[in-house]
Amino acid sequence: MTQSLSTETNQDASETMQPRDEQRETVFDQIPAPLNALIGRDRELDLVRGLLARENVRLVTLTGPGGVGKTRLALALAAEAGADVGADDPRVTRVAFVPLAPLHDAALIPATIGDRLNVHESGERPLTTDLIDRLQNERVLLVLDNFEHLLTGAPVVAELLAACPGVTALITSRRRLGLSGEHEVPIPPLALADPGRTATIEELGNVPAIRLFVARAQAAAAGFTFTAANALAVAEICQRLHGLPLAIELAAPRTRLLSPTALLARLTHRLELLAGGPSDAPERLQTMRQTIAWSYDLLDPAAQTLFRRLAVFAGGIPFAAVEAFAIPSRPAYDLGTQHDPSAATGNPDPLRAELPTVTTNTFLAELTTLVDESLVQITEQPDGERRFGMLETVREYALERLEDSGEAAGARRRHVEFYLRMVESVDPWQYVPQDALERFQTEHDNVRAALDWSIVHASETALRIAAGFWQFWQQKGYWSEGRGWLERALATESDAPPSVRAAVLAGAGSMADRQNDFVQARAFFEESLALARQGGDERRAARSLRSLGIVASNQNELDDAAALFEEALVELRAIQDQAAIASCLNDLGLVADRRGDRNRAIAYYEEALPLARATGDQTHAALILSNLGGTVTASGDMPRGEALTAEALDQSRAVGDLYGVASNLYNLADCFRQRDEIAGAWERYRESLTISAELSEKHLVSLILDQMAHLLTLTGLPRPAAHLLGAAAALRQRIGDTLFPIEEATFAEFIVITRAALGDEAFQAAWDAGEGLTADQAIAEALAVAMRPAIDERRAALQAQLKLGLTMREVEVLRLVAEGLGDKEIATALAISRHTVSNQVTALRTKLHVTSRTGAVTVAREAGLL
Repeated sequence: MTQSLSTETNQDASETMQPRDEQRETVFDQIPAPLNALIGRDRELDLVRGLLARENVRLVTLTGPGGVGKTRLALALAAEAGADVGADDPRVTRVAFVPLAPLHDAALIPATIGDRLNVHESGERPLTTDLIDRLQNERVLLVLDNFEHLLTGAPVVAELLAACPGVTALITSRRRLGLSGEHEVPIPPLALADPGRTATIEELGNVPAIRLFVARAQAAAAGFTFTAANALAVAEICQRLHGLPLAIELAAPRTRLLSPTALLARLTHRLELLAGGPSDAPERLQTMRQTIAWSYDLLDPAAQTLFRRLAVFAGGIPFAAVEAFAIPSRPAYDLGTQHDPSAATGNPDPLRAELPTVTTNTFLAELTTLVDESLVQITEQPDGERRFGMLETVREYALERLEDSGEAAGARRRHVEFYLRMVESVDPWQYVPQDALERFQTEHDNVRAALDWSIVHASETALRIAAGFWQFWQQKGYWSEGRGWLERALATESDAPPSVRAAVLAGAGSMADRQNDFVQARAFFEESLALARQGGDERRAARSLRSLGIVASNQNELDDAAALFEEALVELRAIQDQAAIASCLNDLGLVADRRGDRNRAIAYYEEALPLARATGDQTHAALILSNLGGTVTASGDMPRGEALTAEALDQSRAVGDLYGVASNLYNLADCFRQRDEIAGAWERYRESLTISAELSEKHLVSLILDQMAHLLTLTGLPRPAAHLLGAAAALRQRIGDTLFPIEEATFAEFIVITRAALGDEAFQAAWDAGEGLTADQAIAEALAVAMRPAIDERRAALQAQLKLGLTMREVEVLRLVAEGLGDKEIATALAISRHTVSNQVTALRTKLHVTSRTGAVTVAREAGLL
């Protein structure tokens, strides 16, 4: 039996569960490494270390004002915990650092945690349940950074902690979460010099706030020195800044231009303004705002404009976006009039607010100024490109200034336009290629922000973004979130063309189909079909027909599926949509294969393959090639089937399609198994399982577990085999998965063989234990098994055992009888009663049709069992 690669989840991308991008795949156990040393936090480190070391403390929240250094302290604690991983009896065995600052919706907390742990949705249940499955047997330090704006999501933390006894949560937030068992640790500003006593310069130099100022000043200007001449001014600057690390970090680089005394004079002028601030605002927050305001006021007008505009970005800013915002007249990022509602009505669109212009010649200088002033940070991407961002406290201030400037509507419109262009740069009718998937993943928070704004202010644009982005959600497994955005966009009142709305409905149908919500999926696709026909969109109409066929096929309604695919194929041929024709032929091949008509399936695949190759979509071509190889193998042409599967595997690796790699490894392992090369099959199933687990592709995981179980039975390990069989069946039940008849027949045979090898009672006990395993536990158990040596000999012994009709326990007794042991010695060796041994020996004589122990041993040896 082979694993089919399907185009059955609409728009040619359905079953291709692409990986989270490679940068994200390895985040678990990796903590962002700050470039500067942590200064002046020894007391806080010791306090929190002590709390985290206590078994009864599982929720610690670091609280304090923005800019006080909560994140920096949490990073240091996470790095320490990570360094202990692998030590004897470590407090934790895994560390996950999860930044929450880019989020604006507490409902996205589970998905964001899932991103960092590589946990994807499994189908019809909340993602939180999948997270619990992953974490409930782990010893994890879960660091959730910047929680203060998502406090309604605190129950998610409580649920994870309640269900996962090995998880400890370390939170940073301006406010405590208010949960039972929470240990709040207020993080104060850095310690300051005592203004009431005279201190030596050495004593002042050891004061934490002053140490931080000096370190950052020297980083900005290598010649800066802390001397008796400037020591008091530096101490006073730190005093005026209340010891807040971010305020100090922003102030210290000014020593490149200003002496500490001159700096203090300017700072004194600004702090005097705090007297008129709101009386109900925290004093330190006022100080923080004024510190940022002071830096802002030192910028020239062009840099101020750029600073304000960049605040609309969430989760980072690509260089192209910085350029677009600095030079708003650039046409590459303008929507033009084609999709502009004001163009049709003649009324001016208030969202197209006029933005002041920064010239091409100066914007790089202004960006450099923002970086130098620590108002914008730079991170380097794996591809060497630079990405920019703001600390959240700085971004909040910039947003206030943006609103005050009257530019907010125009800036947000430009932000939306930029990401609409990014989304529409990818062909919506094909798979999102790997490089675009990675780019979309990096920009996901910005797309979320663009959708959130445009749903309220520019509904047609929201529909267009959703129409172009749903393939990403599909391929990356954001099924619930993606469906939520699509349904929100569909709920808006918009005069968008029917083709746009039909595309969004197709995406919503695909998400519902992935979640096994087939009733709603069919409704979405039927509405998409009606709109497409209403608007004369033949391409969308034909693809909607195909999508309805997919829903039928996924419900095992193969006759209906075939009829819909045939109808869609006629319409696709009429408009010469070659990519969709190839997909539809592939669909028909899958239906024929599942009906057992392999010759017909092969004919469909062979017709589809050159069409897919002609479109240049290598991912699609590799998918069809894999299906062809699997069916050819199943039809009995092993050499050709294996060659086709190996070619498909090479192509999947070349295009970075990890789901394709996993599926082709599965099919290739099947080839090895059919050739009785058990060790080769095992290694390929093992690699396929590892990749499938990373992708959270649980359907394929369940199939691999069944196959590995069969190999274990064949090599004399029926007990762990029954474990895995039970785990696979339970996994399918949990995710609402079903098997096609040909798959059911194969796995039923596996169960019969394993039950016969183990005996009914022992098999049922092992099966029940396997059903209680989580997916992660079952995967870990399968990967931990070391395939025994002398596989061929052990397989021959199993075949002899099954031929004689003996259970594993009876074989164990027979081997001890052959060694000359009596009932008492056998009972002791096997830890069973003497009466049980006597019954087993009697059963042996009966099954082997002999009257003595010696006769039983002779028959077993002649059969090759002993």
